[in-house]
Amino acid sequence: MKQGRPGAREALLRTLLDQHGTGRVVFRNTRAAMTGFPKRKFCPAPVDADENVTLLARIGRELQAEENGEADALRYSFKGDPRLTWLVGLMRELAPAKILLICKSQRKVLALASALQDLTSAKVALFHEGLPLVQRDRNAAWFAEPDGAQLLLCSEIGSEGRNFQFAHHLVLFDLPLNPGLVEQRIGRLDRIGQTDTIRIHVPYVRGSADEFVLDWYHRGLSAFEAPMHGGAEFQAKFRPRLLELAAEAAGAGGDAIREKFEQLIAETQAFRDELAAKMREGRDRLLELNSFSATKAQEIVERLREAEADPTLRRFLYELLEHFGVRVKEYEQGELFLDPSHAYVESFPSIERDGMLATFDRRRALAREDIRFLSADHGLVRDTIDLLIDSPQGCAAFGTLPADEPNLLLEAVFVLETVADSRWHVDQFLAPAPVRVVVDLRGQDFTAERPVTALAGEVDDGDLASFLARPGFSPEVLRRMIESAESAARAQSESRRKAAAQQARQALTGEIERLAALRKLNDLVRAEEIALAKMQLEQVCGAIEDARLRLDSLRLIVETPVER
Repeated sequence: MKQGRPGAREALLRTLLDQHGTGRVVFRNTRAAMTGFPKRKFCPAPVDADENVTLLARIGRELQAEENGEADALRYSFKGDPRLTWLVGLMRELAPAKILLICKSQRKVLALASALQDLTSAKVALFHEGLPLVQRDRNAAWFAEPDGAQLLLCSEIGSEGRNFQFAHHLVLFDLPLNPGLVEQRIGRLDRIGQTDTIRIHVPYVRGSADEFVLDWYHRGLSAFEAPMHGGAEFQAKFRPRLLELAAEAAGAGGDAIREKFEQLIAETQAFRDELAAKMREGRDRLLELNSFSATKAQEIVERLREAEADPTLRRFLYELLEHFGVRVKEYEQGELFLDPSHAYVESFPSIERDGMLATFDRRRALAREDIRFLSADHGLVRDTIDLLIDSPQGCAAFGTLPADEPNLLLEAVFVLETVADSRWHVDQFLAPAPVRVVVDLRGQDFTAERPVTALAGEVDDGDLASFLARPGFSPEVLRRMIESAESAARAQSESRRKAAAQQARQALTGEIERLAALRKLNDLVRAEEIALAKMQLEQVCGAIEDARLRLDSLRLIVETPVER
């Protein structure tokens, strides 16, 4: 069999994907197509009630009240609860490993914390809706510290939004009859950035209602060791029966209704298989193929790593902040505290009045959500640069330069920029760019002879008042020099403008032709898209044609003969 041309299969696949238009409008990544996610390990923790019928009845009442919205009437008490004894033992066994515990409500968290005080002296932090936002952030930060709290007790708000991927142990102290919510809880640890297998600990009292709920989740849904899909469908179909059977278990004992539970679990498994088959059949394989490229993703990751390893941003930002009077205090773990109280501008942008914790270490920022990660596209960096650019400081300067012959130079920096609606993305072809020129008193262009690197080290600050006191220099002379500089900048920027226009025409015309060809094969390509692409070509080329030069800064330089 004759071997085909190298890369032919990939090229054919790209053509197929393009013809079906799966990447034009929407992108979707599936977890199966990506890597970097951790494994899960289910760790059930059965404890005995020791014939404590009251405990079994109380667990059943709590489940019913929490699921029926009547939890406010409950009085939680966990003193003497064997699950607490198990939890303390787990903390001792795993110390100093971090443990995240999530349960239903704030009142349950407070009851657990009260009971734990009598059983252990380990560091325990709380995270619930009754705490102010600042205090919740501090407690979460304390939990993230290596020498901070070992256990974080969370109410249900801890299952949404917060990320604790630095922890590897999750305790589900109760199981709400909402599979999607259970998956959200596990998702606090099961994230990109998790470095170890996640241990999901579920304590339950043998013979209680919780045991049957756990059995349904584990055997019926297989919810603990793999990501679960279709949680809302499971909840709608099985929740009422499960709640009813759990109530019977609390009242009559587990053995009396085991057969009913086995039937429910069998139906749940069948429904799970049916739902999985429907999801497989409904998959858009072309969309999945077009949504993720491991090669391109790796290239992006490598570029990000190179950018974060480059110390240029750190040095540049330090100099900017020092220029504006923002004090920077460094800590041992790579954290920075930015204090704007002594800044030269009021309400320094992107920094709170009381200061801000920041870091250039991505891993540190992931572990501590109260610490801002500083990168080139962070608001602080952009706003500080804008503050410098928009400031009148540094827009005009005067200096002297040793030379063989006396002369007067004007160094001017213009900005070539376009004015257009941001939706046309003109900046991808012609972004605002500086145009530097150097002219002398007679209008001659000295830009090539006086490069910026040479002037940076040779020009000394001069006394402008003494120079203006000399005869022969007037505003009219300066005006003519600026006109000469602008004329030189216009000539210099013309080639840049033409290259941008040519690039825009090639790229956008090619896109219009591609969409027109796709429309013949794919009904999903609408005529409105082609019309919009044509409008973009017209608007972009027009904006590039009308690009303007804006004078940004200038420096007057007196060349003084060197005494031999």
